[in-house]
Order: sequence, then C-alpha cells, then structure tokens
Amino acid sequence: DKGTDYSNPVHRKNMIASVTEMVASFKDEPYVLCWVLGNESDYSLGCNVKSKPKAYYEFVNETVKMIHQMDPTRPVAISNGTTDHLDLIARYAPEVDIFMINAYYGSRGFGGVWQTVSEKLDRPVIIGEFGCPAYHEGKSQDIAEAEQAYYLRGCWEDIMANTAGSKSGVALGGVAYEWMDEWWKNYDPYLHDR
Repeated sequence: DKGTDYSNPVHRKNMIASVTEMVASFKDEPYVLCWVLGNESDYSLGCNVKSKPKAYYEFVNETVKMIHQMDPTRPVAISNGTTDHLDLIARYAPEVDIFMINAYYGSRGFGGVWQTVSEKLDRPVIIGEFGCPAYHEGKSQDIAEAEQAYYLRGCWEDIMANTAGSKSGVALGGVAYEWMDEWWKNYDPYLHDR
C-alpha cells in the first residue's frame, strides 16, 4: 500500500532479483539496445523517491554496476519524467550511461533539456516518450492527424538538431509514444474504431 521503499532492504533485494532475472533472460537477445531502469520514478508515484532521493539513486547505481557486470556490452539508462534530479544522479549514480526523459513539451521540441543535461550531468539523452494523439476533440480527423504530424515533426527536428556535431550534441534519439491513440484519452472508444 505504501509503494516501493528504496531504503528497505527487502524491497531492494526483490528488485535486484527481478532485474537480475531480466538481464540474464535477455542479454543474448540481439535486438536489445540498452537497459532502462525506472519509468518516471522521480514523480514518486508508488514509491518514495521524493522523500528519499539519495536512497533511490544509490540503489540505481548499485543496480547499474550489477548490470554492467552481467552485460558489459550494453549501456544502462535511467528514465525520469523531469530533469529535477540531475545533480543527484551525477553524485549518487555516476555509473548511469544514458539519461532518458519522458517529455511532452509541445511541437517546438524539448526546450532546455539538452543544455541542462549537458551542463549538469554530461550524459547522452534519449527522449523515452514524446508525442500526442491524433484524436482532437471538436476537430475533423484530417485536421487532428495533420496537427499530430506537425507536433511529431517539431519534436523529431529538435532531437535531430541536438545530435552529435550540432547544438548540444547530447541527443541519441527518441521514442514516439505512441503510434495509435489511447481510447481513454477520448473517453469514447468507438470513435477510435474507425
């Protein structure tokens, strides 16, 4: 009921066992590009990252070291929802290879994410989630899809503008989330059937 407590030895042991099993099961899979720890854990939904961030990032570092030992061929990323804890990652989780952020900032891209990470953490960045649905209440399907394309193009152009050799040079890529609309965003699944 209280969620994950990253200072609790039992919770930590269970999570290490889970990650160990995952890496052991999939480390020989040729299509695994990197390992990713967390998913917006810094929002503290179902965990205590906000109240005990040091414990969380120390645990992340311990886990990354373990993954590096099990699979030295792939990098390990941490996936956050903000850039709020970059100083803590730098201090308590220096083994993290890639900073990943889920960011829905609009059609102009990702603002100061690139420069902030470059200055505070000095790690490459993957946008782990970005995008918008094609459904737009009160708009025709053609207009809604055109607006979605405009949004996604702006995000992708910002990622490309920040890859190696340009601007900040820290962008590794991004993942459009997602390729189909989520019916619950419309609250009427039948509108999505077409």
